[in-house]
Amino acid sequence: MHKKLPTDDMVSTKGISLASKCSLCEEQAESVNHLFMGCTFAMMVWKMFLDCFEVSWPDIEDLPHLAQWWIKKCRVLVLKKPWSMGLVIVAENIWKEKNSRRYEGRSLSHVSVFEKIKRDFQDSKITISNKLPHISDLMCCQRLGLIINPKRPSETLEIFWCKPPSGWAKLNVNGSSMGNPGRAGAGGVIRNDLGVVIGSFLRVFLGFNQIM
Repeated sequence: MHKKLPTDDMVSTKGISLASKCSLCEEQAESVNHLFMGCTFAMMVWKMFLDCFEVSWPDIEDLPHLAQWWIKKCRVLVLKKPWSMGLVIVAENIWKEKNSRRYEGRSLSHVSVFEKIKRDFQDSKITISNKLPHISDLMCCQRLGLIINPKRPSETLEIFWCKPPSGWAKLNVNGSSMGNPGRAGAGGVIRNDLGVVIGSFLRVFLGFNQIM
């Protein structure tokens, strides 16, 4: 985007002539826009990433407009961090695959390149909240291999009942309400100093009464 990548079109501007061909698709001359936007191989990689978010490829022909579209799309997505990172990670892996083919004679399929992209996400240790509002967001995390933070286990508070002093009785009560207003109830148990139940009661409010 800042004319820093040494693609064939940028090298030629420095007075170096060369026979240019895209190392990924081998169909057209290599330029920045073709390598990342017009190349059929690169398009397959981009679409695999966008499919994770259930987003369609935009009708855009150059990187600056792609970046603008990417930023706008981020505003309406729940998984903002993976989406924002994706622009850089996908482009970086396309660039690495191009260099691997041209200078090392090694090539991967677009599916294998996408697997490398997933590993980059996993290596980033990105944290995903467990409060995802839609099942599609959960599916997106699964497609990218992202780990959702597990819910913290609820803490268990153990309570011990103690006998009252000699000659005394102890009353324990509790109550609850199903909404406000709503059906409500309360109850209690009376025990003596030996822990023996000597009385109890239950009351259901809003017109329903019951006494034990």
